[in-house]
Amino acid sequence: MGNTALLGMIDLGGAHARLGIARRGGGLTATTEIPISLGDGADRVLTQTAHALRKLADGTPLAGAGIALPGPVGIPNRGVSSPSRMPGWGGVDIAALFEAEIGVPVVVENDANAMALGEHFARSPRATNSVTIKAGTAIGAGIVIDGHIFRGAIGTAGEITHTRVEAAGALMCSCGNRGCLETVSSGAALVRLLREKGLDVSSTADVLTLVRNADPEATALAHTAGQHLGEVMCAVVNFFNPDAIYLGGALSTLEPFVSAIRSQIYEGAHPLMTRDLDISPALLGADASLVGTSREINESLARESTD
Repeated sequence: MGNTALLGMIDLGGAHARLGIARRGGGLTATTEIPISLGDGADRVLTQTAHALRKLADGTPLAGAGIALPGPVGIPNRGVSSPSRMPGWGGVDIAALFEAEIGVPVVVENDANAMALGEHFARSPRATNSVTIKAGTAIGAGIVIDGHIFRGAIGTAGEITHTRVEAAGALMCSCGNRGCLETVSSGAALVRLLREKGLDVSSTADVLTLVRNADPEATALAHTAGQHLGEVMCAVVNFFNPDAIYLGGALSTLEPFVSAIRSQIYEGAHPLMTRDLDISPALLGADASLVGTSREINESLARESTD
């Protein structure tokens, strides 16, 4: 990869981590995936991923690194706030811990925010304001305004997954509340619903297979899940009036799911809000969070050089 210092990115999932290497100011040069378990705790997972990242860099020094986490990232502690899917990670300064492991400055971001940043800048001409949805085992969203992530007061803007929807009733959510969108619209919700109907499914990947094979139960449930997400997005569109909505994550590869989201938004949002609204599939696939994180590392290093 030459002698130019590189950037290293990690996108953490529940059972795997996607790793990427990029040139400073440039695109990805290498990617890989490794198995992990978030339940092993921050120390073990970060040691494991740091080793894999150095291996992927193939001896070339890193100038900076970044981690995208599957949970809300608080300000200013650079750790996970309310880590319902990351037991044992709460209260940990992830950036400081990983800096000690990798030996370079580290940025920490929520995975949906990182994905949103990557998708926002992947297009030309570029939208002014965009919302990117990450619909997989869980549901997430990132908001980009004038090229910058909108974080809100404490860094957790975009947590649409915990919006209450009527269809969820009193279902218990991983956040501890009841009736959240996540309980009826996520991949995990579809697994639960299909198992209740007697189908042999254990993962979001199993759901994808069933829908792509035109299983009637799975197809109907995927469409209904999209309707629920579209219902929430109507409120987002009416309130925020974005130029674009980008649909990413595994569920967003399913036509019944996507068509239901589109229908709900166009039928339910104010016509002025949808007249010029671009609703498009995500372009970067599994690399979106890596690309967005690399952008944040570049910006962080540029700020440090001017301080």
